[in-house]
Amino acid sequence: MQRWRWWIGLVGVIMGGCFDSMALGLAPLSNIAPLSGITILLNSLLASFFLGETIRVVEIVATVVIFAGATLTCIYGAHEEPPHSVDQLYDLFGQESFIYYFVVLVTLVAVALLSIKAVSGHAREQSLSPFLYAVVAAGLGGLEIILLKSVMEVLNTSLVGGQYHQFEETKTYGLIACLVVLAVAQLYSLNMGLAQCDAVRLLPVYQSLFIVNAVSGGACYFNEFKDFTAEQWKMFPLGVLIVVAGAMLLGMSPAPATPAPNFAELEQPKKQEDHGVAYSSVAVAV
Repeated sequence: MQRWRWWIGLVGVIMGGCFDSMALGLAPLSNIAPLSGITILLNSLLASFFLGETIRVVEIVATVVIFAGATLTCIYGAHEEPPHSVDQLYDLFGQESFIYYFVVLVTLVAVALLSIKAVSGHAREQSLSPFLYAVVAAGLGGLEIILLKSVMEVLNTSLVGGQYHQFEETKTYGLIACLVVLAVAQLYSLNMGLAQCDAVRLLPVYQSLFIVNAVSGGACYFNEFKDFTAEQWKMFPLGVLIVVAGAMLLGMSPAPATPAPNFAELEQPKKQEDHGVAYSSVAVAV
């Protein structure tokens, strides 16, 4: 915490979260979620700049693929969405499409948790764990992003629309409490996965599942696809699939060989500072 580079990284993480939250209050969830695939590209670029890793052909191809998919989702996604009050948001939880979405999501997360326990200590643990932890983290993340957008819409209708009475309702603080619980659970599950699996295998799979989950949540909870034209029904899913394909391309490609770190160098103050730069850049990327 005495390294100024570490503080720059921390500020970057906080600012990123703030801008993500602001974006969710201004645009449909199905439009915002696919853009998060660009995070995987920045991981590769930052690793090249800060850690001296070589950019491979697969990173270049994945860059083109993900940007193409993200462009399609922005062009053909839902562009207008009326803001919801806190009462309207609670009503959306009871609609049939969201109930189906919630039941399927909870079932998948429960099966993944049971599978993690079942494969623990077995030969296939190393190959299955990244996918299973990604299912859990992405499942919780999908519900979290729905609640985060709901909270941002309440703030939007209250501060911009003048409906200040919403801050006096218990429902508003119920949304915030559920958001905090899910955010902690999602972060914990993702860190558990990173502790057990290689980040280069876990994160692309997690990001891909998260995008699909968030887009599905936008459709089932906010009804963002109800006014889609025939052209949008063709091009928007295609854009999402292209983004997911680009993310999976990075995740399934073999990681380049890297030399083992010399931990003896950590005893030297100058080298310790250098390693601090590396750890900070990796934290920002994650």
